[in-house]
Amino acid sequence: MKRHFLLYSAVLATALSLGYAARQKPKGHLQYFGSHQPAEGEVETLDKFPTSEDFYEIYVAPRIPVKFRQVLTPQNMPAYGLWTDAYLNTTFAREIMYAEYGKKEDMDNSYRYYRMEDFIYDYNFKDIYMFQDVPKSMQGNVSIPFCLRCTFERVLQRVILWMSSGGIQTVLHKDVFDSFYCLLDGTKDFYLVDSSQSGLVEKRHWNKAGAYSEVDVEQVDMFRFPEFQSLPWWKSSLKPGDCIYVPKEWYHHTRSGNHRTLAISYRFLHPPYFNVSGCPRVQSIDRVRNLSSVTLLTKLETARMNMLQKFAGQDEVLASDIETLIKASPRQDGDYVRFFRLVDRNRDRVLSWEELYSFDMKTAMKVANSLFGAERRVKEKPSYKVQLSFASPKIEKMYQQMHGHIHDEL
Repeated sequence: MKRHFLLYSAVLATALSLGYAARQKPKGHLQYFGSHQPAEGEVETLDKFPTSEDFYEIYVAPRIPVKFRQVLTPQNMPAYGLWTDAYLNTTFAREIMYAEYGKKEDMDNSYRYYRMEDFIYDYNFKDIYMFQDVPKSMQGNVSIPFCLRCTFERVLQRVILWMSSGGIQTVLHKDVFDSFYCLLDGTKDFYLVDSSQSGLVEKRHWNKAGAYSEVDVEQVDMFRFPEFQSLPWWKSSLKPGDCIYVPKEWYHHTRSGNHRTLAISYRFLHPPYFNVSGCPRVQSIDRVRNLSSVTLLTKLETARMNMLQKFAGQDEVLASDIETLIKASPRQDGDYVRFFRLVDRNRDRVLSWEELYSFDMKTAMKVANSLFGAERRVKEKPSYKVQLSFASPKIEKMYQQMHGHIHDEL
């Protein structure tokens, strides 16, 4: 009897021990993203913009994030301090703006077009935020940051205005472009994960089409995402006047403070090479270059830059480099030969970056089309059907006049 009792006690103790262990929750379980372990550190911070060449060599080429503290002033960024609600409502009242419902991003939110004056009226008490390419009428107030001049102007794809009453949260995602984010008003926290951690981030529940994780950043389920238990991360907090560079394919989640947030983000394709010949010999940080004087990347130039990624990091392209590409893709041998002949204007059998940046794209697309591939639209979210709504029939009519018809698919 005593032996049975001891055996029962041992089994019970083991069961209780296992049950206790099962109840132990991993650190950070159902808590905010980053609660599982301290950040690896703060993103490197500079107190002034470097030259565009230094910015490329030190941060962009190796893909290292960097924060710039208190670098914006009303002199070098006219919108900074100028774009109050009253000013926007008075000066750009009838601009048609693009707004999204849902301050907590879930990639399934609906959209709406507003006139600026109606958005200003609504955004303080509705669950909406603005996400809009800076209209031409407002570009005179937006400048190109000093370190984004020269080569970066050639690859600048979009310049976007963000505006909300605060409390915005994005999903954990990565972008196919480099991003340079400047905060004009409010506060914002960036949670970043190195692109080298793809094995952990994309192991489970990763939406490949939208390039985002399905993890709930407010309550991370460590049982559903066990790899996140050891995920290293970095943090950077922005205040008005700060900017941050987020490299292509770095995972990031952002959270703004609970008050008015206004920002400009510059999105550019990763430059395959820094072309010094496109920069003035003397660069003045005091000289302001407005967005209105810059031509954003066209579809043809986007195709050029995507194709030139094959040669990223090389000082020049030799005939032997083309031969290597032909061996890897023998079906494209004719296109590679024709491309080399087209670009090599001085017939020295070497393609300089000046030649690569200046060959005629329309001709290249005709003689070597397979090298550029089918034109694909860069999407930040998966395609889905939404019904556009408008604040009034008058705004809907204005939108129809601008765009010809209302698109059912974004």
